[in-house]
Amino acid sequence: MNILPIVVLYKTKVIESQAVEFLVGNSFFREVFVYDNTPDLNAALSNSKLHDKVNYYHDPSNPGVSKAYNVAAKYAIENNYDWLLILDQDTKLDDKLISAYQRAHIRNPDIKIFAPQLKTAKGAPCSPCRIVFKRGLPVRNLLSRRLSLAKYAPINSGILVDLQTFDSVSGYNEKVFLDFSDFQFIERLSQKVDEFYVVNHILEQDFSNDSSDTEILKQRFKLYCQCARLCEKKSLKEYFEYGVTTLLRCLSLMYRTRNTSFVKILLSEFWSLK
Repeated sequence: MNILPIVVLYKTKVIESQAVEFLVGNSFFREVFVYDNTPDLNAALSNSKLHDKVNYYHDPSNPGVSKAYNVAAKYAIENNYDWLLILDQDTKLDDKLISAYQRAHIRNPDIKIFAPQLKTAKGAPCSPCRIVFKRGLPVRNLLSRRLSLAKYAPINSGILVDLQTFDSVSGYNEKVFLDFSDFQFIERLSQKVDEFYVVNHILEQDFSNDSSDTEILKQRFKLYCQCARLCEKKSLKEYFEYGVTTLLRCLSLMYRTRNTSFVKILLSEFWSLK
């Protein structure tokens, strides 16, 4: 398998990324594509002395993860890669992941997207998940197997995507810069591909929503609502589903923080006519 890994950074130096550190030290990969969304114009200077395997791209406009994945995919196709491995800066990787993908690919040569099982630092499952009202509900005790893209979806980090298939659906929706980017991509993929395969491997993923800082949670919820508003919606049913999902997240955050300002964010960022 000829794989290009893409790691998206935000306010993190290349040398501080666990994912990049692992990939650079792994002989399987001949190159690591790093897309840095840090707004600071000095970020490129601070990352000027990098390992030869790192292909570093700095975009201070911070367009989000979807643009980063599309840029990496374009580069990968132009340089004759077959697969794109999508990773976050804090994804904890190990040597068994690639062998798990290779075994799964040999046994399922028709599959165009593979995904690991993801858990939070607290051990809670977070991917793959069942999609209900545009909301991911993690599946517990999941075995390695095929799953329908019409009913389930993996989140971004750790997925391995066939580049021809990626290109055939025009990649990610760049308007949706963070939250829902994975589900929007899966919706596009599901028009061409029926199933994905969950490999027998578990990765740990860090999530900013795990924070207990109310101000951080408010900022994250603002981005969440903005992305929900920008998602492609093909029917009134989908508008309703996104409305329910953002409302449920709002109520959950209000209960968790005992702070009502999340209602104002919901009204201004999702229900506004911007």
